[in-house]
Amino acid sequence: MKHTNLYFFLICIIFLSALICINTVQAEKLIFTEIMYNPEGSDIDNEWLEIFNNSTSSITINENWRFNDGSNHHLNLKQGDNNIEVNEFVLLVADIENFTNNYNFSGTIYETAMNLSNSGEEISLLDNSNLITSFDYDPQIGADGNNKTLERIDFNLNDWQESFVVKGTPGDYSSIFPANTPPTAIITAAENIFINEETIFDASASFDPDGNSLSYLWNFANQASSSLKIAQHTFTESGNFEISLTIDDGLASSTDSLLINVLENEINPIEIIITNLADEFLVGEIIHFNACQSNGENLEFHWDLGDGGQGNSCVLDYRYNSTGIYNIILEVSNENNNLSKNLELMIKNNSNNIIINELLPNPEGSDDYEWLELKNIDQHDINLKNWKISDASGKEYIFSDNNFSDLILSTSEFLVLEREISGISLNNSNESIYLFDNLGEEVFNISYGNSQENYSYAYFDDGWQWTSILTKGSKNQRIDLKNPQAIIKILSTELFTDQEIIFSAIDSENPQEQNLEYKWYFDNSIKSSTEELKITFSNDGLKKIKLIVKNENNLEGEAIIYLNILEKLTANQKSEEENNLDCQDYQKEIIISEILPNPVGSDDAEFIELYNPNNFEINLKIGN
Repeated sequence: MKHTNLYFFLICIIFLSALICINTVQAEKLIFTEIMYNPEGSDIDNEWLEIFNNSTSSITINENWRFNDGSNHHLNLKQGDNNIEVNEFVLLVADIENFTNNYNFSGTIYETAMNLSNSGEEISLLDNSNLITSFDYDPQIGADGNNKTLERIDFNLNDWQESFVVKGTPGDYSSIFPANTPPTAIITAAENIFINEETIFDASASFDPDGNSLSYLWNFANQASSSLKIAQHTFTESGNFEISLTIDDGLASSTDSLLINVLENEINPIEIIITNLADEFLVGEIIHFNACQSNGENLEFHWDLGDGGQGNSCVLDYRYNSTGIYNIILEVSNENNNLSKNLELMIKNNSNNIIINELLPNPEGSDDYEWLELKNIDQHDINLKNWKISDASGKEYIFSDNNFSDLILSTSEFLVLEREISGISLNNSNESIYLFDNLGEEVFNISYGNSQENYSYAYFDDGWQWTSILTKGSKNQRIDLKNPQAIIKILSTELFTDQEIIFSAIDSENPQEQNLEYKWYFDNSIKSSTEELKITFSNDGLKKIKLIVKNENNLEGEAIIYLNILEKLTANQKSEEENNLDCQDYQKEIIISEILPNPVGSDDAEFIELYNPNNFEINLKIGN
């Protein structure tokens, strides 16, 4: 009977070991299949991962499983059950509410802490310390900030691609490159023109159903060609000419043609002349458009200034409130003719017309409440749409109408950018922030070192300063920073040669209640950078000790004392001197050992300290 029980026990152990082995093998077939590591906008609470059971048996997730992105994180079941069936997809999400608001997924979902690096990293699943599966993703494949994902193409291989659809395919196999629909070429132009008349040929009505970028090729009756969307051509002889336009989306092309009639004689001809117009201007600069010297009778003018602005006279003053490249169209007409002319103007940023005015890198409590503030210091309104801000790590945010109801900043107006919107995390120390206009030109930058909790870094006319007065969305207010006060305290009671004398800066004060740095000097040579100075003098005489203290705002305080160091006497010398005291003529010496010329608050607290370095009393009363 005992042998039977032993055999049964051994069989159970072997069976359980086999189960563990089988489960481990199955777990190795659990693979990462999709990664949303850098969604458009803020990464916070919007990242997610997809895993897939590629084995032949179900796999059970237990309480010991962890997700690792550099740190281990618990898996909290929010939807579905703990069993992953064969060929089942399961999602790990940073925030279940954000995910379900954006996706329709009915399968199993676990919520876990997640902070995926935008520069790539290794991610893994662990059971205790046992590795279940891992993957090192590479942002060079794609999906870097465009709201697409990285997808595993073949679940039996390690081949990945950027998803072809926005937001990815959670709970499904990888997306397939969509079938291409050919574009449609459409020419817009006048059918009757005149010899030597500059004519506009427009392909703007052409389109691609898939939204792909298009290339353009014009053929002006084999006389000339152009690759511009809006092209110009002048015919020098009369007749009928066929114009063709071919557009290409990289996969397919389309051609449109138009027969135009070039007339030999023009009645009441028009010649457009625009005078003294440069190619580049600054935001807010007044531009003088002048076509009054155009030739023709009874001319009428219409300006289309490329940003919605228009005018109906030969002369026009106009300013742009945003950088960009603008296509200007001037139409001139009379009772017989209509002629148009195209211009291209580049509007550049005026240096430092938008500044970073204040930022809070270390708020009280959670750093999720960080913010930075922009200010328009120009005399004109400025549109911030498509401007960009980035930090030293390269993390960037592009200003969008999706996050702000109005991006046009008036003179002296502020715009506050919260971390919740930008996704930019301000370091508590050693950070740089850069501001770029919509042409990609850097217009402002600011760097700072160590920050103090709940202090903002604010811009004033005389430079940048840390201040505890937070003025989010309003005029900056500085705090009056007072210099620290250096105070030297002598801890030794006897001041003799060949004897260690201890000085302390413990009583030094800092109005900002910050840590202090110390520098002790003797004979203008630095001796110590600690709170205490210990020094032994080898010879007697008057000695100068200087202490400089500096706080985190780089403000300094200084104190100087003078000590008369006496020669240390032997017992016989002391006895002989005491016997001769009544007979000797000695010099009484009193030294000024400490001065406080600038106390905190009222100067009524000023003081001067005297010290008697002698081995006898001295009466300071006048006449003694």
